[in-house]
Amino acid sequence: SISFAEAISGIDKEISISRDEVCTSCSGSGAEPGTSPTRCATCNGTGEVRQVRQTILGSMVQVAACPTCKGQGETIGTPCHTCQGRGLERQTRQKIVSVPAGVDSGIQIRLAGEGQPGVNGGPNGNLYITIQVKPHKYFRRQENDILLNLNINVAQATLGADVEVPTVDGATETLRIPSGTQPGKVLHI
Repeated sequence: SISFAEAISGIDKEISISRDEVCTSCSGSGAEPGTSPTRCATCNGTGEVRQVRQTILGSMVQVAACPTCKGQGETIGTPCHTCQGRGLERQTRQKIVSVPAGVDSGIQIRLAGEGQPGVNGGPNGNLYITIQVKPHKYFRRQENDILLNLNINVAQATLGADVEVPTVDGATETLRIPSGTQPGKVLHI
């Protein structure tokens, strides 16, 4: 969540990322330090079991993940006390994210390799950050334009006037209101 001014100018924002990391106690093996996983006796380390069925059409082979090791090929006799045998532990990290100028609500920023760790030692996934821009007190955005509702009196609309208006950077600028201006007229700076 960023402010309207931050969305206009861009910002480097620090965020907290909570994700799984390789367990520091067991180095990701899932076994208590000093022990190691053993080969699964059910699947003999392959991670899959085969069932052969005889049907009218002949033999049918069905292959499924091993129910004992859940397809890992190894079983853990003594699970790690830190990660309970998962090999991963939840950690929170601080990360600086560069939000480019001109973003709007709903825009996603992809941080490659900052997501959850991959299965079986694969690469980390990506982290997607969805931007939410807080509304401004005076300004609103319409695509690439910034709009300001300006109330003027009847004399200014009829005769025309020079009016000071605020800008997004905090300064003021003179806006020339032409004579005969009607309600709802859009003037550009």
